[in-house]
Amino acid sequence: MNPILGLTAFSIGTLIVLLLIVYIKDMVRFIFTVQDFFKNFLSIDKSSSDFTSGLFNYMIQAIRVHFRAELSMMFFIDSNHCGLRYFSITEGKMKFLRDSMDLTDFDVDDTLRRQIMTGDLRIIRTIYPHVFYKGFSRYKNILKKALVIPIVQDKVPVAFFIICFPNVVNYLRAWKMDIFYKKQLNNIILDMISVGRTREQNIFSIMMENIRDYAFITADNSMKITTWNKGSELMFGYDSNEMIGRKFEFLISEESLEDFERAVNISMRKEETKMKILILDYNKTNLTCEILLKQIKMNDTVMGFYILIKDVSKDEVLKNNMKNKSIINRSIVENARDGIILLNRDDKIIYFNERLKNIAEANIAFLGMDIANVFSRQYNTEIKKKIDELKKNKIDFNFIDVNIGEFWYNIRFFPIKSDEGGYQGVIIFFIDNTIRMKTRKELEEKKEQLENLNRSFLEHLNAARLMQKNLVPKTLPKNKHIRFESIYYLSDEIGGDFFYVEELKIERTNFYLVLVADVSGHGVAASMFSVLVKDTYNDFKKSCRTKEDLVPSEFLKVFNKKIVELDIEMKKFITVFFSIIDTTNKKVMFSSAGHPSMVAIRNSDMIQFYGIKNSPPIGVFENYAYKDDSMEIESGDKLLFYTDGLLEVFASEDSYVSYFNNFILQNKGLSIAQIKAEMDKQIAVVFEKTHFYQDDITVILCQVL
Repeated sequence: MNPILGLTAFSIGTLIVLLLIVYIKDMVRFIFTVQDFFKNFLSIDKSSSDFTSGLFNYMIQAIRVHFRAELSMMFFIDSNHCGLRYFSITEGKMKFLRDSMDLTDFDVDDTLRRQIMTGDLRIIRTIYPHVFYKGFSRYKNILKKALVIPIVQDKVPVAFFIICFPNVVNYLRAWKMDIFYKKQLNNIILDMISVGRTREQNIFSIMMENIRDYAFITADNSMKITTWNKGSELMFGYDSNEMIGRKFEFLISEESLEDFERAVNISMRKEETKMKILILDYNKTNLTCEILLKQIKMNDTVMGFYILIKDVSKDEVLKNNMKNKSIINRSIVENARDGIILLNRDDKIIYFNERLKNIAEANIAFLGMDIANVFSRQYNTEIKKKIDELKKNKIDFNFIDVNIGEFWYNIRFFPIKSDEGGYQGVIIFFIDNTIRMKTRKELEEKKEQLENLNRSFLEHLNAARLMQKNLVPKTLPKNKHIRFESIYYLSDEIGGDFFYVEELKIERTNFYLVLVADVSGHGVAASMFSVLVKDTYNDFKKSCRTKEDLVPSEFLKVFNKKIVELDIEMKKFITVFFSIIDTTNKKVMFSSAGHPSMVAIRNSDMIQFYGIKNSPPIGVFENYAYKDDSMEIESGDKLLFYTDGLLEVFASEDSYVSYFNNFILQNKGLSIAQIKAEMDKQIAVVFEKTHFYQDDITVILCQVL
């Protein structure tokens, strides 16, 4: 074999292997490089930047650096419009284009979309037919070494990059990365855009809403303002539309301009710089401001600056007045109504006023004494404790209330600090608080009296509740002719519901007396009227010796007369429904005084309501002639007597009456025990919502067998 051919073949093979190694190395480097710069991009929010402009500026700069390009531009596409949003240019051959970048939006048509998707370089002529393209045409070789990289989401371009390279090697490296890793690059950039837009909505919103006491501004490397928060607007009077894009130096007072430029130069070398300068507000008023300049830095590249500003004009005025005009002079302090002591860092007295001598009840010179030796031991211990808390906890205020003799003092402690924040001593004010403390003591005594009164009232309420429960029957009549069920709930405030069901035998006939009454109002007074109801009922029952005496309206007339004759200032009225059931003759006699009607559920499933129309409650009209009525009954009929507290259980927005009627219709086929169970459930539901009973609830259920 020819040695020359063999050597040539070996050299070619070696070259191919080296190219493969370089190619694989480039691919691996690309993967890790893109991943690293995406991680850095995500970390911006945590490390330094708070604004989307910073995020995208970093991204476009990072793309230029990692692709080793001369120029990188990022265009966003929104609906039918497109525009250059971010760009990064080196200080090399193309830096002249920096001032020619046109940020005006332009229309997107099918031709432009096709050029974007295919990476057609003629897109530059389409976008910038005038000045910008002329700039490119000066360097046609650079234009030939350019890439158009579309960013596609759901087959639609949402953004694209134009990247120009200084030499063929860099161009080819980027070209093969784009060819082989187009999809990965596309997804990464889409993620970055998503993160950026999310940060723009969330972070900028949080900043605008929460930072109002400080001006918080960001600027690029040329000190052009990129964000302007609400605090900046409140402090200087300019809104964001007026300031974004302007140089920050626009705000600086002429006499502070040189100092500020010097601080900016220092900030390029140091991570942050603090200074105090004069800034002009909207009215051209000089504001003395403390400024913190902090770098926005990514991968050792300064992207711009945070500018945090605090207006200290008032502090400066106060400091100057304290120094030059002596606002708080010695005569004011000496004649103050409050006692004043000034201690050094060792708790030694270096000043006290005349009022302090009166408080301490000692006409001696306190200068140089330890504060622990001025008052009695019990006060000194508390005072020393508060001073030590100022020193250890580095708090700005402390206080105690002490009783010295006949007087109460609110003792307030304020630390004296050096410019560096070190503890230098404390100033103590003894403020006469005697009147307030006496008033406080009187209030505490009155509170105790009210609590005792409330306790007594609750005891009376409990006693009244127990008494009221004892007034109603524990058991109800139950035999082969008739059955009864009852529901009885007392309100938290104690109402005046009362009922009685009793079997009465006259002339060998069994009658069943059913009385339901409701006294207006709540409380002990209402419950006491329940006693009067029962007494009147018992008198009426004793007077019934023959069947002819069993007249319900007669009971109402007697009861009405008693209530009217009481002539009490606190007028009460009472609604009553009184019925007498004759199971032998299958008849019910009844009378009513302003009470809800009785419900009759017939054995035939018919529902009827019985009452006396236009009948006033007891205690309203003197000598009112109440009337009687009657109805026939048969086996299987069910009767329902109740107070208005039951209707409130079935209250709805439309009408509690219709709601109650619906309940009767739905449950008319049940036994009275089952109806009672369903009512108990409904009452429990209402109680679970309100946790109390607004009114007494009384229900008597009767079934004829």
